[in-house]
Amino acid sequence: MTPTRHATVAAVVIADGSGDLGGTIEAVGAQVYETAGPLVVGVGVDGAYPTVDDALARIPASTDYVWILREGAITPPDALDALMHDAARTGAGIVGSKIVGAAGELRSVGLVTDVFGVPYTGLDRSERDQGQYDVVRDVAAVSGISMLIRRDLLLGLGGVDRDLAPIPAAVDLAQRARLKGARIVISPASEVRFRDEELAASDWRTQASRVRSMLKSYGPLTLAWAIPLDFLIGLVAVVVSVFSGRWLGFAWLRAWGWNLVKLPSTLALRRIARSNRVVGDSELFRYQRRGSVVITRLVSHSMASLRRRMPGDDTLSVESIGHDVRQPAFVIGILAVVFVAVSTRSIWSDGLPAVGHTMPFPADGWDALAAYAGGWNPAGLGSSIALRPLVAIAAIAELATFGIGNVSEYLFTAGFMLLGIWGITRLLRTWSIGAAPALLAGVVYVAGPTAQGIGANTHLGSLVALGVLPWAIRFCLAPLADGFRAGTGRVAAVIAIFGLLGAAAPLILLVPAPVLIVYAAIRFGDSTAWRGVVLALAGTAGGALLLSPWIWDHTFEAVARAGYAYWNVSSVVAVAGAVVAVAAVISARGVLGLVGGWGAVLAAVGFLLSRSGGLGWGVETE
Repeated sequence: MTPTRHATVAAVVIADGSGDLGGTIEAVGAQVYETAGPLVVGVGVDGAYPTVDDALARIPASTDYVWILREGAITPPDALDALMHDAARTGAGIVGSKIVGAAGELRSVGLVTDVFGVPYTGLDRSERDQGQYDVVRDVAAVSGISMLIRRDLLLGLGGVDRDLAPIPAAVDLAQRARLKGARIVISPASEVRFRDEELAASDWRTQASRVRSMLKSYGPLTLAWAIPLDFLIGLVAVVVSVFSGRWLGFAWLRAWGWNLVKLPSTLALRRIARSNRVVGDSELFRYQRRGSVVITRLVSHSMASLRRRMPGDDTLSVESIGHDVRQPAFVIGILAVVFVAVSTRSIWSDGLPAVGHTMPFPADGWDALAAYAGGWNPAGLGSSIALRPLVAIAAIAELATFGIGNVSEYLFTAGFMLLGIWGITRLLRTWSIGAAPALLAGVVYVAGPTAQGIGANTHLGSLVALGVLPWAIRFCLAPLADGFRAGTGRVAAVIAIFGLLGAAAPLILLVPAPVLIVYAAIRFGDSTAWRGVVLALAGTAGGALLLSPWIWDHTFEAVARAGYAYWNVSSVVAVAGAVVAVAAVISARGVLGLVGGWGAVLAAVGFLLSRSGGLGWGVETE
């Protein structure tokens, strides 16, 4: 009887300088299933091949399989034997190992992706390996930390895309292999230990790799909706990142710019990936989860952040919910939402009153945005006056609500009122002031005489700016992590929020810096306060530049002197406010007294400015 031929395997180790290369090579040499090699691939490593393709060229043609590992992967002696056994039993083209962390935590038992190529393990970070997933099954992709692939399949696919980040490269390889009819399975009997790694990396190269992979694998119909939607999801993530203390804008722009530069080579690789395919996009969809992993994580992160900012236990449970409901802050928060909903109820049915300084919202958001983007013509052809940036904000609000009735006006007004309440709460929490009094201060902020005076004069832009103003001050005073990247991100976030502030009401752009100078003067020895002043000055300058070119055609002085609107404050309110301010400064202890004194000074200055019409200052100044 003729003996069965023993399949041959060549091992390839990807070196990136981040792990124990020697340990990985030693573990490969100790395998009970013998391998050729291992061949090392990596830039800057002595004796290593620059690319996987170069290493493949040195592998004998009789080799049946290629075992690709990442540097730092520690494999037990039977890891390859288990991969070979499951590959022969299932007829799979790609077989991946189960990945566990240094302390036995599960890291990957195969990957699921969404349609945008974002990997999802479905595992908790603390979940330990107890054999709960030990079944050979088809998956969307494997992590690439330990992956066995048929050599003929790898050559037919054109090899590994050298321009992609490691995990997106593994996902890309799996998708291209599936289009050719290959199976991708996970072999839990092959267990590999690897350093902790975050699959949801937000660096620009990971984002760029996902887009490139989609462009190579998907058909025209899928790309027609997946690429624009991925672009919008990334834009949403950038906006939300500003409020979460991170700045993803540069990574997002760099990722899409990189893909534009690489588009010719991407199209060339697409022809290889899509030629001679035996299945369509529907086969890829079978192994993908619905929805966007990025949006899911964004919502989860936002809810976790909100949870940390509210009183109660650290974990969300029935007991913690019951505890929170009994807290004064929870009741006040609910009442604040009800107050905003009731106070803006007329806008839902009738819209904003188009009188005074309130402009009617555009009937078509695209037309309004195009009119703003088109600028103006000083020669008199069309409008010779530049449109205010508030027009663009209103147009975006109309687009976001699909132009349905008065929804944009209602959500616009109510949303910024809630944003103001939340902003005051977060600002006061900077000094560890309780959630309940902070929420009460937020309600007074959007319902007090200042807001009433602005509302009576129908200054929509100023109402919007009221919602943004406490966040601008909070961004300047919030604690800052160490490092150049964190500092750069904070400056970018401050400039962005100041730009929105100035777009809503240009003169309010000048408010945060003096406000923080007063605060720094009160707390003279506090370096955080003076750092806040520096950030506010940078934000004012950057925000003014973001208003270009409108700001150069309509100067602050012209805006400041436009119109006249004296608004009256009841003597009862003025006296009560003065009594409260004096009592707070005298009786409050520590930082609460300092904050109270700061607020009293600001209120007094604001009271005087509100009566500045006789000095020739205009309605926006007041």
